[in-house]
Amino acid sequence: MNPRERLLALSMVLLIIFGGSGYCVYRFYLTPLHEREKSIRSMEDEMDKTQESIDAVLAKKPKLDRWRQLSLPADTDKASREYGTFLNELGRKSGFATGLFTVVPTPPEVKTSPALPGKGPVYTKYTFKIIAHGTLENLVQMLEDFYSTSLLHQIKTLLISRPLSSGTQQNPRELDITMTVEALNVAGSGNRSKLLPNVEPGLLFLNSLADLCGAPSGLALAAWAATPAGPNGPKLLADPPRQYASIANKNIFLGPEGANDIPREEVVLTSFVHLTDITKNDRRWEASLYDRYNQAPNRRTRLRAESGFDSFRVLDDTGKLVVRGQVVRIDGTREVLFRANEKYYSLHIGESIEQAMKKALTTERLRELGLVSAGDKSRSSN
Repeated sequence: MNPRERLLALSMVLLIIFGGSGYCVYRFYLTPLHEREKSIRSMEDEMDKTQESIDAVLAKKPKLDRWRQLSLPADTDKASREYGTFLNELGRKSGFATGLFTVVPTPPEVKTSPALPGKGPVYTKYTFKIIAHGTLENLVQMLEDFYSTSLLHQIKTLLISRPLSSGTQQNPRELDITMTVEALNVAGSGNRSKLLPNVEPGLLFLNSLADLCGAPSGLALAAWAATPAGPNGPKLLADPPRQYASIANKNIFLGPEGANDIPREEVVLTSFVHLTDITKNDRRWEASLYDRYNQAPNRRTRLRAESGFDSFRVLDDTGKLVVRGQVVRIDGTREVLFRANEKYYSLHIGESIEQAMKKALTTERLRELGLVSAGDKSRSSN
């Protein structure tokens, strides 16, 4: 073997040794090291997330403690019964008449509540439907008292409408009111003896102990009084304080007090009846009158210039006849000619009967239309 061949052989041996060593280092040292580092980073990230979750729970613990203070009692029957009594008393204090404020409870609901493993639902929901009949003042007072009460509850839905019927014994300012109220019992709240949150036994013990030891008493109770459950807890619905009773002075359902006390003779009923449209089908022209005043189911009258469809009436809400008219011609899309009180009038789209009857058609105009003879003046405005 010459020197050149020995050099090549040595180079190959060294290459195999170094290559094999490098592979062994990478395969059996660096790769496991990288995997261990990756596993450590993954565990650290998981620990960080767990710690963040723990911190989030600890941050929300004061809220949970507050919710437990404001929760209904844990006993299901007691909570439903006592809260129903609370709502009835709230209606009585707000001025709703006996028999016109009804509270209807429904079975407690837990299906919609999230559950803790092995500990049951987080909360139990109680739903009550209130059907009432009273004034807006009664409702405003009830809402103010409701939201000033230290309980975990809310008004879910509220429907207010004017009564569909009225009677001689009925207050004309009264409204039909329907609402749905929800209240919660939070898990771990305990089964206190009363519905509303009260002083905790531990605070009473501390207060009594301080009194016996000669220390200032009442500090523990003073601290409790400022909590959400205490009498000095949050009572204001807005900041700065507002006069909620003023809402009733701008009654959007019935208007201000006395707004509906307009004498009947001052209401011009014909001003509420308008000609809304004139149309034509394959055979005839038709016109449409719409009554904006009366609340009858059929407030629209279809008119034609033919027997059986050519008359209309304007009635007040007692059914008394105000005007009786008869259509004599529908002149294309321009106007409807009608007769009332032995005179003729022209009614255009958008006009009311009252506007049309302010000026009867002249004799000349009637002659142009062919509605009177040359010597007939009895039906003109003259």
